[in-house]
Amino acid sequence: MSELRRQHPSLFWILVISSLACLVMIYAGVSLGGTYDNKVKKLKRDQAILSSLRQAPVALTAENVIEAQDFLAELELRVVQVESGLSSKSWGAAPTFMRPEDVYFDVFTMVEDQREAFERAGIQLSDTEQFGYGSVMSDQRVTLAESLDTTEGQAHVERLYRQKQTLAAALGALAQSGAAEVISVERTSLVPLEEGAVLRPDMFEFDPRLSLAREGVIETHPVRIEFRGKTASLRNALIRFQDSAAPIALRDLEIKQAKGAVAAQPSRSSGSRSPFRSFGRPQAAASVSESLPSGVAIVDSNDSIFVLYLEGYYILPSSAEAEEVEQ
Repeated sequence: MSELRRQHPSLFWILVISSLACLVMIYAGVSLGGTYDNKVKKLKRDQAILSSLRQAPVALTAENVIEAQDFLAELELRVVQVESGLSSKSWGAAPTFMRPEDVYFDVFTMVEDQREAFERAGIQLSDTEQFGYGSVMSDQRVTLAESLDTTEGQAHVERLYRQKQTLAAALGALAQSGAAEVISVERTSLVPLEEGAVLRPDMFEFDPRLSLAREGVIETHPVRIEFRGKTASLRNALIRFQDSAAPIALRDLEIKQAKGAVAAQPSRSSGSRSPFRSFGRPQAAASVSESLPSGVAIVDSNDSIFVLYLEGYYILPSSAEAEEVEQ
């Protein structure tokens, strides 16, 4: 080779480059072939399970029952995604938190950003409102069910992150709706409550009959927001929820009359000004401006109190997707 390099340098480099190109093509072929083989194996597996399901129930063995259940779970997930349209929106991946202090700072930043947004919009807000994280802000820490070093701990933090994103997206839309006042914001507990346990003041129990949640398929984070404003503010908020890239669904709505939203009684003079009086000379009918005190509208306030029950939803990855992520 060294002699060839000295006598024919051009030919030597052509051979070297050609050899490298062949190696690259062989490597790419093996990689693509592996990906293709995996897809073929999965397709054959699905076909085998479908074939077993078409047979009589007695033909299901202990081995293929588990495979059939896995397949049906994945199939159910796809059906839910297509029928509900939930797959059109999704959360981004949660960041990796190394310390509980980082988790607290992430929540703290969201709370402060939302308070600032409402202040800029001129929307009234209680000084004690912490958007469902009052206990977290008062303790200045996030209580984790498991250590961050464990898989369970990271899973809990990811759920907390998605819940926080649900609140941030909902509040961001409300801050641009023209609402007059945010009365309360509540979230649900991320861990199952023990029997007889008392909920914290900034949490609520969500009616499971209204929930999109499906165990092993869809994870949801319900939020309850109560605010005061005109009907236009509700309409604006709903439009912004719909147009948002965040996966949030409206599950229920309550409307209550705000205090002071009552019709003002017209102020009339004691003497009749009707032109059809029985006695005396007919008089001209009073105009609207004369019958009401100056500057008083017919309705003191047409604000209402709206209670929104929202759910942020997250499509859980199927077992096949989880295997691909692990690999």
